[in-house]
Amino acid sequence: MNLTDILAVCKFSKLIYDQNKFHLDRESLIKKYESERIEYDIILKSHEEQESCINLAKKLLPETKFIYTPHLQPKMTEDKELVISIGGDEHFKFVIHNSVRDQLVLNVRSDNLKSEGALSACNRFNLKEMVDQIKNDTYIVDEWVRLDAKLNDTPIESAIDTIFIGEKDSTRMSRYFLDYQGEREEQKSSGLLIVTGAGSTGWFSSAGGEAFPRNAKTGRFVAREIYKGTKTGSQLPYGEFNYDEEIQIISLMDACGIIEIDSIKEYPFRRGDKLKIKVSDYLLRVVLLDQKSDKGEA
Repeated sequence: MNLTDILAVCKFSKLIYDQNKFHLDRESLIKKYESERIEYDIILKSHEEQESCINLAKKLLPETKFIYTPHLQPKMTEDKELVISIGGDEHFKFVIHNSVRDQLVLNVRSDNLKSEGALSACNRFNLKEMVDQIKNDTYIVDEWVRLDAKLNDTPIESAIDTIFIGEKDSTRMSRYFLDYQGEREEQKSSGLLIVTGAGSTGWFSSAGGEAFPRNAKTGRFVAREIYKGTKTGSQLPYGEFNYDEEIQIISLMDACGIIEIDSIKEYPFRRGDKLKIKVSDYLLRVVLLDQKSDKGEA
């Protein structure tokens, strides 16, 4: 791959983000942290870690254009073959939602101190190996499944990992009808999570769901803290739907129901609104490190 056909999008560290947000130099920001009793040592160390990763990437990819997130415009990726996100998983999803169409994508975890980076392919310790594979076209491309959604029959943003449906105020009960495989059930819960394999190891897993492969052409759902009373039960607290299936949710929420896509895009979900979800035909093409490539294995 030609290095000029790559765009690298870097996330600001919290230190730089806060400096920009509060319009303070570093010394003044540290005084602010101290006044607020914030333990800022980890913030400084995290900043150094992220800067080291970005500087290494620039050294390894001298012909590649590097920008920071606020400067990202969708048109910047139109002539690119690969878009590299240097940050964490949330940054990775933001970059995809705001710029990626058919391009290859690579997620580089820049912070090895604080970032989980469950969706990342590499970090600064194996970044050189990843770049070598990009130069030699020996990397792996994995096709991750997305979820398409229609709100009242109008397409909305596709999900990379998680669709949340429920009341925006988590202290309120979320009520809705769930239509699944010919069955309809009224549910009361603290919200419904519908995920791809990429989203199955995070919030979904914490809510009791089981992880599954990111390239599996299925979606799964789980109702969080589902209510089971003497008059109402639940036969559909969780489930899986295949590529040729669709599930539907009808809002019964009176307060402030929402649909949240990947914790990035949010839509109102008012009483009577209908949401249809299915596995997308459009796959996300993700660059991964070929662990066998440099070991002489087939």
